[in-house]
Amino acid sequence: MMSEKLLMSLIQLFAIIAKLDFFDLYSRSVVLNFLASRLSQDEAERYIIHFDRHLIEMTKANEGKAVSNRLSVKDNARVLLICSQINQELTQADKIAILVVVFDLISANDEISAGELDLVTTMGDVLNIAQHEYQMISDFAMDKTPSEINEPYFLTFNSIGEGYGKVIAKPDLQGTIRLLHLPSINNYIIKYKGKAKYWLNAQSMPNGRIFNFTTGSILRGAKLAPIYFSDVVAAFSGNVYANPIVFEVKDIAYQFVGGKVGLHPFSMTEESGNLVGIMGPSGAGKSTLLELLNGTLTPSKGNILINGVDLTTEKDKLEGYIGYVPQDDLLIEDLSVYENLFYAAKLSLAHLNTVEINEVVNQTLESLAIKDISHLKVGNPLSKTISGGERKRVNIALELLRQPSILFLDEPTSGLSSRNSLSIMDLLKQLTLTNKLIFVVIHQPSSDIFKMLDKLVILDTGGYPIYYGNPVEAIGYFKERVNQIRAGDTVCPECGNVNPEQIFDIIETKVVNEFGRFTNKRRVTPEAWNLYYREFLQKTKPKREIVFEKAHTNIANQLQQWLVFISRDVKAKLRNKQYLLVNALQTPLLALVLAFVNRYYDTTNPDSEYSLNQNSNIPVYFFMSIIVALFTGLIISAEEIYHDRKILKREKFLKLSRLSYLFSKVSVLFTLSAIQMLVFVLIGNYVLEIEGITIMNWLVMFSLACFANTLGLNISSAFNSAVTIYILIPILLIPQLILGGIVIKYDKLNPLLTDGYKVPFIGQAMASRWGFEAIMVHQFMENPYNKPFYGPDSRMANAEFKKNFLIPELQAKLEGCYMLTLNSDENQQQQLTSTLDAVRLFLIEEGKQNPKYAFPQANLVTTTNFEPKLGEAVNAHLLNLKTLYVEKFNQANADKQRILNQMISKVNGAEQLQYLQKTYQNTAINDLVLYKDAETHVWPYNNSYVEKSNPIYNAPTPSGYLDFSAQMFTPVVWFMGRYWPTPWFNLAVVWAMSGLLFLNLQFNGLKKFVDFCGRSFGRPVK
Repeated sequence: MMSEKLLMSLIQLFAIIAKLDFFDLYSRSVVLNFLASRLSQDEAERYIIHFDRHLIEMTKANEGKAVSNRLSVKDNARVLLICSQINQELTQADKIAILVVVFDLISANDEISAGELDLVTTMGDVLNIAQHEYQMISDFAMDKTPSEINEPYFLTFNSIGEGYGKVIAKPDLQGTIRLLHLPSINNYIIKYKGKAKYWLNAQSMPNGRIFNFTTGSILRGAKLAPIYFSDVVAAFSGNVYANPIVFEVKDIAYQFVGGKVGLHPFSMTEESGNLVGIMGPSGAGKSTLLELLNGTLTPSKGNILINGVDLTTEKDKLEGYIGYVPQDDLLIEDLSVYENLFYAAKLSLAHLNTVEINEVVNQTLESLAIKDISHLKVGNPLSKTISGGERKRVNIALELLRQPSILFLDEPTSGLSSRNSLSIMDLLKQLTLTNKLIFVVIHQPSSDIFKMLDKLVILDTGGYPIYYGNPVEAIGYFKERVNQIRAGDTVCPECGNVNPEQIFDIIETKVVNEFGRFTNKRRVTPEAWNLYYREFLQKTKPKREIVFEKAHTNIANQLQQWLVFISRDVKAKLRNKQYLLVNALQTPLLALVLAFVNRYYDTTNPDSEYSLNQNSNIPVYFFMSIIVALFTGLIISAEEIYHDRKILKREKFLKLSRLSYLFSKVSVLFTLSAIQMLVFVLIGNYVLEIEGITIMNWLVMFSLACFANTLGLNISSAFNSAVTIYILIPILLIPQLILGGIVIKYDKLNPLLTDGYKVPFIGQAMASRWGFEAIMVHQFMENPYNKPFYGPDSRMANAEFKKNFLIPELQAKLEGCYMLTLNSDENQQQQLTSTLDAVRLFLIEEGKQNPKYAFPQANLVTTTNFEPKLGEAVNAHLLNLKTLYVEKFNQANADKQRILNQMISKVNGAEQLQYLQKTYQNTAINDLVLYKDAETHVWPYNNSYVEKSNPIYNAPTPSGYLDFSAQMFTPVVWFMGRYWPTPWFNLAVVWAMSGLLFLNLQFNGLKKFVDFCGRSFGRPVK
C-alpha cells in the first residue's frame, strides 16, 4: 500500500511524462488502468481527476511556447524528487510497474524520442532497476525484433509459430502477441500488435498498449483459443520435462462403510507443472477425494494411474512419488524448525552423511524463506513461537526434503491471514515449475489465489463432481448453465479481480416462493449439476508417450530409523520443561509421601522406636509401590502415539518401519521408567529402612512400569481422544488394585471366580499380582535373618501340618466311614467316595515320599472294598505316619537349633542375630506369606486335602506339563517340566505380558478392535 502523498506524486509524474506526447486520451486510459489495478473503481475515478487537472495546468503553462519533447529543468527536478520518494516507499515490483507505465506513456505515438528515452533511462537508474532488466523493458516497449533482443525472456504468439526465440503458434490469431518475463519480480508484461479485438481479463487490449500479465490472467478473442497464465509460465520455464508425471483418474468412486457415497464417479488427467485446486461446500467430499488421490483411501471402483502404474494395486512401485501435507500441523512442537527438518531428512535421505543433510536442510530453509526462524522452537497453536504462515511453510518443507513428484495439501491456507495465504499459494505455484504436480483443497480463496490455480475441481454436496477445468472460466461455465446475462464476464473489467464466491452463489441458489422469499430447496440439485458436468466434460489425454521410472528413494534402514526416532524423541522430551519437571518430581514425591505415611511404630511405649520388623504397613507399602509403578508407566506412555498421530500420518508416505518406531518408543520409555523406579525404590527404602532387597524391588517395579508402558502405548494407539485415554487409566488400574492379592484375598472372591485355593484366572491376568508375590516371596526367603532357617522351617511346617492337622482330619473322616457304609443315601455315598479317595491318594503319595512307610493295601481303599478290618489297618498306618512326622519335626527343629547356636556362638552373635531380625525381617510379611489368619489349615481340593496355611513352604502339585497355577506365595512355580523360583518366574510372566502387548501394538490389534466396535455401533471411525 502506498501513501496518498506518494500516490498524488505519481499522478503528477505521469502527467509530466504524458505532456511530452500530447496524447491525452491514450495517457488518461494508461493511468486509469494503473490506478484501477491498485484501487477500487470509485477511488480510481476520483484520483484520475487529479491527473486531468495536472495536464490542463501544464497545457495552459505551455501555451505560446515551442513544442518540445524534453522536460524543463523544473520538471526534471520534480521527476527525480518523486523517484527518490518512490525508492523509500515501494517494492521492486512496484517500481518496475511504474517504469512500465512510463514506457507505455512515452510509446503512445509509436515512437520514443531521444529526450523521452533519456528521461526513462534516468528514472531506471534512480529507481535502481537492474541494467539488463531495464534494457529488456526498453527493447520490449520499442518493439525491437526478436533477433535484437535477449531471447530467453521474450515469448511470441503468432499464427504460424515461426520466428526468433520462443514462439508458439495460434492459428486463429490476427497479429502478434508478445510477452516479457521480468525475472527479478517473477512477473510478465504483454503487448498486442494488430487490428483485431482481444480482451485481457475482460479488458480491451488496444494495439501497442503494454499491460501487466498477472497470475491467473486470461487473454481471449473471437475464434482464438484462450491463452492462460499457466500456458505462459510453462513456456518460459521450459515445462516440457524429460521425465513428466501424468496423473490419470479413471472413473473413481468411493463408498463409506454403511453404504453412504463419499464420491460419485470422477475422472481427470493432469501433468507435471500444474497447480490443481479442489473446492466445494462442507460435506462435499473434498478431503475424501484428496485422500483417494494420494492413496490413503482405496477407491470402491475405478483406477488411479501415475505414469501408467496403478496406485491401488501397485503402490509399492510408486514409493517416493507422493507427498502429503494434511491440514493439521505435522511438527514436533518441542523441536526447533531446523531440528524438525533435520530428523525428517535423516529418515528419508539415508544415503547422505550429516554434513550433506545439513546442507540439504539449509537449502530447503532458504528456498522457503524460513532460514531466519530455523533456530526457533516450533511451539503449538496455543503457545506460538512462529507464525501460522511459517508453520505451513515448515510443514511443506518436511515433504519437499525428499522431493516427491506429486504433492497433496489439505487446506494449506486454513486459518491464515490473506497475506500469508497468498504467500503460501505463491510458494506452491513456484514449486510447480520444478516438474511437480500439486493438488490443494482450498476454501474461500481470494481473487489472487484463485487465479494462481491452473485447474479447478469443484464438488457439490454428497460427493458429486460438477466442474473440472480452468478456474477463471468456471464462473462463465456456471453462468451459462443458469442462463445468466453476460456469462462471458468472468473477470471484473475495471480491477481484473475474480470473485470465486459467485460460483457457489450460483450453485446453491435457492428457489423463491410466491412471497419472494428464499426456500430451502435448491434451484439446481447436485445431481443436475453432475449431469451437466458429465455432458460437457472433455477428458484430456496424455500429450506424449510416458515411460515409468521408479522414484529414487533413500529411506533409512530399520536400525537407522530406530536411532533417529530415539534421538528425535529424547531431544523433544528434553526441550519440554514441564514434561521434565513433572517426571522428575513425580516419583520422588510419591515415594516420600507413600513411605512417610507407612512409617509406623507403636507410640504407646515410650521406649519404642521405628524398626522394619514391627512395621505392619510394609506389605501395603510394597503393594502400593506396585500400583505407583503401573500408574507412572501408564501416565508417561498413554499419550505418546496419540501425540505423534499427525507425524505418523505424514511418515506413512515414507513407508517407515512401524517396528523401528515402536522400539524407539519403548527404548525411551523403558529408560525413563528405569530411572524413575530406581529413584522411587531408593527413597522409599531409605525412609522405611528397607535393606537387602533393593535390586529385586527395583526389578519388579521396573518390569511393571514397562508393562504399563506397553499397555499405555496400546491405548494411545487405539483411541483418538486424549480425554478417552485418561478416562481409561483408572479403569485399567482399579482391577490391578482390587485383584492384586492384598485388597481382597483370592479365597474371599465371589465363589464363581475362585476355587478357594489357587490363584484364580482373573488374578493371573493381573500384573500387580505377579509383582507383589515376587517381592513378598523374595523378601521372606532371601532376607539375611530368615534365609538360614528356611530349610528347617519348611520341613517343620510340613511335618506339623501332617501330624497336627491332616492326619487327624483323615482319621476323623475315616471313623465316619463305618457309618456311611451302612447308609444307602446317594449324598452319603458321595461323601464316602470322596473321603476314601482322599485317604487313598494320601497313602499312595506318602508311599512315594517315604517308601519304608508304604501301605500295601492303599489301592484297596475304595467304596467297593472298604470294610472295618481294612479301616482299622488304615488307621493304624496313619498313626505310624503321625509318629514319623513327629520325628521329622523334631529333627528339623534340632537342625534349626543347631544353626541358631552356631550363629549365636560367634562374637556378639546374639546381638547380631537380633540386629538381623530387626533390620531385615518384617513380621507383617511373615504373617502374610504364612497365611496366619487362615480360617482352616486343611482344605478339600480335587478329591484330596491340601494345606491352606504356610504357602511359602509348599511347592505346588502340577496337573500338567504347562500347569503353573498355584496358591499365592508359593516358593516355586511349576512350568515346562520343572520348578522355577517364584520371583524370577513372576518377572518372566510380566515381561511375557509386555511382549504380547507389544506384538498387539505392532499389528494394531486394539485399534482394529476399537474401529470394528465403532463400525458395529454405526459410528464413523476417524
